[in-house]
Amino acid sequence: MLLDGRLFLESANYTLTGRKIERLGLGKITLHEAFFTACDCPEDPDWHIKAASIRLTLGTYLTAKDVFFYADKTPIIYLPYFIYPVKTTRQTGFLIPHIGGSSTQGLRYNQDFFWAFSQNQDATFSLDYRDKKGVGSGIEYRYALSTETSGALQVERFHDIEKSSSGTATANPVAIRYRHQQRFSDRIGFNLSARYVSAEDYYTELSDFTSERALQKLESNAALTYRGDESFGYLLARYTQDLTRTDNRATLLQRLPEAGWSLIGHKIGPVFLDLHTTYTRFDRKTDFDWERIDLSPAVSLPLRVVSGIGATPWVKFHGITYSRTLLSNRLLRRNITGIGIDVDSESTGTIWKSPVHFSKKLTYEEINADDQSNIPQADEIDQVHNRRSMTLSLNPRSVSTSIRFTETYNIDLTPSSSDRLSDVRTEWSITPSPFFSFNTDLFYHWQSQHVTAVNTDLRVGNREKLTLLVGQRYTQGGLLPQKGDLLNPIYLGDHQTAPRVAFITGHLRAKLSDRLTFATEAFYDTDTDRFAEIHYGLLYERQCWLVAMAYQDLLNRNEFLFTVSLKGLGETLPRQFAYLFEP
Repeated sequence: MLLDGRLFLESANYTLTGRKIERLGLGKITLHEAFFTACDCPEDPDWHIKAASIRLTLGTYLTAKDVFFYADKTPIIYLPYFIYPVKTTRQTGFLIPHIGGSSTQGLRYNQDFFWAFSQNQDATFSLDYRDKKGVGSGIEYRYALSTETSGALQVERFHDIEKSSSGTATANPVAIRYRHQQRFSDRIGFNLSARYVSAEDYYTELSDFTSERALQKLESNAALTYRGDESFGYLLARYTQDLTRTDNRATLLQRLPEAGWSLIGHKIGPVFLDLHTTYTRFDRKTDFDWERIDLSPAVSLPLRVVSGIGATPWVKFHGITYSRTLLSNRLLRRNITGIGIDVDSESTGTIWKSPVHFSKKLTYEEINADDQSNIPQADEIDQVHNRRSMTLSLNPRSVSTSIRFTETYNIDLTPSSSDRLSDVRTEWSITPSPFFSFNTDLFYHWQSQHVTAVNTDLRVGNREKLTLLVGQRYTQGGLLPQKGDLLNPIYLGDHQTAPRVAFITGHLRAKLSDRLTFATEAFYDTDTDRFAEIHYGLLYERQCWLVAMAYQDLLNRNEFLFTVSLKGLGETLPRQFAYLFEP
């Protein structure tokens, strides 16, 4: 027995004192009139607890009776009984809750309970209470059965009292996520990623994350893969759920299943052989399903013309079989033949006394394809058409800057055709220092002399003190250049229909002092001249505790979230706050 003693657990930074300390057995200690904190300064801690007695079993739990929780020197909470894990490994127990309010959903309270029931498995049970909206519950089960096998299953359910009172069928929506990774050997692996919601408005109504509220579809994939030295094979099932409509039968095509095998870069003398074959079954409930087999060999011969210049003539072929056409159930065979040559040039020089490396590539191709007007249109394989074109790519780059210009010239089109010259694509990346970077991907239409699409990202600052991210997302809408196709990944001569997008995004994270951090994130719609969403956050950190607050101004509601986190009593910042404050 020890009188007026002190214990210090270095691994967790726990300090305990007691008027009387008794050792009851190996690793078992009882402290009477006890004190406990995880702060560095136990003489004047920011928080601590006092209890009539504390029983400590090393490696398991700390239990206390008649507990007062103190903030500085002020008692703020009384608990008749308190239990907390004092393990060096993952700890079972309640996580710190976060509390908030919503303009449409009322008071919010989120509470998680973490259960580490084995060394390689755990589960988190969650409660999501919204005063005017309803009550949700969920479970996330994670496992790592070996270095080759791991996964996670997350199921959420929400009882919507608003919809329940009106008899709506989606009054109890469910969201399911499941991922699994399996390595059978160094060459064979399996990956599963599945997502499902029972109501298309699940995320817009309930999610705290912009990335989820903006989702228009959910994709589920299961893939068995094989990787050889020169070959690759796969078996794939892909299902897409449309979140823009209630009837998922009219959504994008489902690939149930798809299988493929490829021989890549197999050398036969001076010639390189590529061979790709795929089988796909397409399904769409609103019309019909069909099958497609594509056998595609390609031969290329790399040649060195002179120093710094190379030429690679190539021949590609696609033999495609469809189980039916748009008008009948009869088989249809379609052939696509492509011949071309890639000319590459590499050189070095200087610009403004800085060394620059120049890469230039010119591709000539002539494609002959059977008529595709009578075949189902699923992807780029079905859309290849007759053409003769030349595509030029120029890429000067230095240590900190890279610029790429790409342009396609369609030879067969009439000189007056507006499509003879494609939009010029400009890709620019500049990183002159660790504190600044700029990236843009821009399409410019020669005839109309305006930008048809541009994505831009600017980053200023460092991860410690200040980070500013500004982005622009603009797409004109309508027919826009397609970035490459089946036969030429840089070809720009074809077009695809794209929706209009006009947004400016911003994210600012500023450390105002050693303890206070401010963060904000905004999404501004330039078409409507209004903010679609604005998020604000404040994070106040001390050595052994922190307070985080966030305010979200959303299209359909405003929300305020608040959490207190104590070192040693669950210091993890909840996901609802972490996205704002992460560097």
